[in-house]
Amino acid sequence: MRSLIRSLICCSDERLCCTDEIHFMFKRNEAMTNMIKLAIRSPVYKMQYLYGKIRLKIKSRFYKAAVIMLVIASLLVEGHSQSLAGGFNPNASNSVYALATQTDGKIIAGGSFAQMGGQPRGGLARLNEDGSLDSSFPNLSIGGMISPAVLAIAIQPDGKIIIAGQFTTVAGQRKNRIARLNIDGSLDIGFNTDTNGTIYALAIQPDGKILLGGAFTEVNGQARSYIARLNEDGSLDKSFTSNTDGTVYTITVHSDSTIFIGGAFNRVAEQKRSRLARLKPDGSLDMDFNPNADGDVLSIAVQSTGKILVGGNFSFIAGQNKSYLAQLKANGTIDHTFVASPNAMVKTLLTQPDGKLLIAGFFTLVNGQPRRYITRLNPDGTLDSSFPDVNVDGGSFTRILTLALQADGKIILGGRFTQISGQPRNNIARLSQDGKLN
Repeated sequence: MRSLIRSLICCSDERLCCTDEIHFMFKRNEAMTNMIKLAIRSPVYKMQYLYGKIRLKIKSRFYKAAVIMLVIASLLVEGHSQSLAGGFNPNASNSVYALATQTDGKIIAGGSFAQMGGQPRGGLARLNEDGSLDSSFPNLSIGGMISPAVLAIAIQPDGKIIIAGQFTTVAGQRKNRIARLNIDGSLDIGFNTDTNGTIYALAIQPDGKILLGGAFTEVNGQARSYIARLNEDGSLDKSFTSNTDGTVYTITVHSDSTIFIGGAFNRVAEQKRSRLARLKPDGSLDMDFNPNADGDVLSIAVQSTGKILVGGNFSFIAGQNKSYLAQLKANGTIDHTFVASPNAMVKTLLTQPDGKLLIAGFFTLVNGQPRRYITRLNPDGTLDSSFPDVNVDGGSFTRILTLALQADGKIILGGRFTQISGQPRNNIARLSQDGKLN
């Protein structure tokens, strides 16, 4: 060992824990896979074994490959990655763009990260409910491009996982921008769809068919401009021929099977539709819905009332001056009773079961009050006073890009950040229902 051991303890189950740079051996004579080494710049001054976890007190931050990591550490404890910073802290090494929750409570995260929980996970990882890394889910090494990333995730009713984005290989196999995984994370080799451009959006219809939106012009070698539909097996649904003249960033399927699309387009099915449109279940354009926005639409949520919440980078929609967030009536006209007013782009939004609205993105003020990158609104757009300013931070590039709700109402957020409420959280975090860091 290269430096002084300042702390040594024996755990109650005879495990030995000692520190220098730091080394941990978790059972006598156990395989080397259960040893971890973490390089630090400052010595460890205190070690404590508490409630089955090992906690360290250090003088400054951990460093890895000369990059400051705003975490304490992640170690393998009983085969699972555990955060020593406390709480839900998976620690993604780069941006998280997509989140989805499984019926068993596990969480799928996609992005441009190379590591999750201190372990190699190229662009895709599965977490247990507590935020620890699910070690049974393999490292699929999403790649094949200069900046590979998983941008969208959808879970089929049978539990299979569809991933899409900006990549050309998955688990070493050629997969152009879309792939399907079995429940255990292995590649479904029977799903052979490909596109010639980035996929930004996925949605599963009630009948199991799969909608894709993005910057592509071909799917499975067939002309499909920016939107397409697949059958459950991944084959192209030739009955769906809708098209746009620009990128589709978001797709939402309503309970009545109507389809809302948003993006950077100006025409849909050869008709003028600026950035927002509604399609009938067969893909044909709904001629009665034509709000028109002057900037990109990035997120859409249809509420139980039939009203449509729209977020993006616009300043004018449905004939009215409304910046970044608007609520429309079912006929596409503006809902003047909705008063929310963020000061910058809304990237993602969700409707909670109680009707309250979660919005997140690039903003720092909502309705003139500090609300950094995420907040919760009442159905009329007023601020939910029970949900605080969460204080997300990460420098000039801070943003929240994706949200997911767990069954217990907790809120998972992904994006590009390093702190939440003053606590280290790298690119993925969880809030309790009251908005406090979990």
